[in-house]
Amino acid sequence: MRRTVWLATVRADGTYTLASGAVLGNKVQAHRRDQHTAGLVDSIIDNQPMHCTFVTLTHRYDKTTDGRLQSWQYMQQHLAAYIRRLRRAGAVDYVWVKEAHYDGGCHVHLLVRWADVVKTVVKRGVLRARGRIKRACKDWVGHVDVIALDADTAGDRANYIVKELSKYAHCEDALKRARRHWSGDGDADRQSADVKRIWTMYYGSKLRQRLYGSARRPPAQTVETAQPEQHRADCASSPAVVPDLMPNMINPTERVQFWVPRFVHA
Repeated sequence: MRRTVWLATVRADGTYTLASGAVLGNKVQAHRRDQHTAGLVDSIIDNQPMHCTFVTLTHRYDKTTDGRLQSWQYMQQHLAAYIRRLRRAGAVDYVWVKEAHYDGGCHVHLLVRWADVVKTVVKRGVLRARGRIKRACKDWVGHVDVIALDADTAGDRANYIVKELSKYAHCEDALKRARRHWSGDGDADRQSADVKRIWTMYYGSKLRQRLYGSARRPPAQTVETAQPEQHRADCASSPAVVPDLMPNMINPTERVQFWVPRFVHA
């Protein structure tokens, strides 16, 4: 796996200042993504929540090593075509984010803004899309959950997307808690989210997949990683063995031994 990049500014007197560079999985990269996506999600809703839907895409998969791997590959293969169908049906802006289930499979959340107001109906206390937009969203090769937005729920859904994009941008803290088997104070409350985060970063790195995207073409994630000798068999179906993933994950910045080349420019 790629180690954290350290950037050095060398002064005329020979002293230097070090700063951690952005690498997939560390907090610097997470901060940059957070800055970018908060404004992005707000611009999609654009004070028009009645034009928006929140869509969750899932697909059945075997809860095995091969099944989890195929789940991520399947989403990668079909997501772009699904978004093209939404665009043809009237979607004008969107942002999507991939997330792992607790057992490692992939699902996708999308926040979509449409050219027309979304027709809605309340089912079991939840505002749902209906009509043409619902049919467009349901044109998927697995299960689809389509929630319509209004002034009361738009903020919650926007915050959820921003949280997902920010949370899965780094896994340093999750790795620390996993290495101690979530035995520290308050670790148990974070265990489920940590397992999902580790799986997400693992498959994003292993398969070199982007974990989020939008109609606005944000800067591409840079993923530089070495492939593990073999895929860990059935390793995160039980949280106790999640640390088996750690050798294949990104090194935390504070644990990296660094060196400063003599040719670093001021």
